[in-house]
Amino acid sequence: MDDLTGLLNRYTAAKMIRDELANSDKLQGMLMIGLKPDREENAKEEIAQIQKEFAQKLRKAFRKSDVVSRFIDNEFVVFMTQIPSVDFLRKRCQTIMDETAKLKDKCGQDVYCHIGAVAI
Repeated sequence: MDDLTGLLNRYTAAKMIRDELANSDKLQGMLMIGLKPDREENAKEEIAQIQKEFAQKLRKAFRKSDVVSRFIDNEFVVFMTQIPSVDFLRKRCQTIMDETAKLKDKCGQDVYCHIGAVAI
């Protein structure tokens, strides 16, 4: 587990993703998400709070069967098992962007994200 966010760490996530890829022939999706606070010069505590809030939003946005992890610093990875369609993947990306925009209310600054998505 990642100590800061409570999400899976990159080592555990990578193993789970490898196992899922080796054992499933269903459509799957993977998201790589970069989080960018508007003011990166903020104190470490403020950045940590943003990461914690974002992690909570990811937990709520995805299913229990999905692999949700903090890979490193402001980088997160989500691996979605057995997705029904590519459109499902697109909608999850939109949900993340919408929820990221809401972080301003809790964190007092704009927070942006960039997302790379692939259906496998």
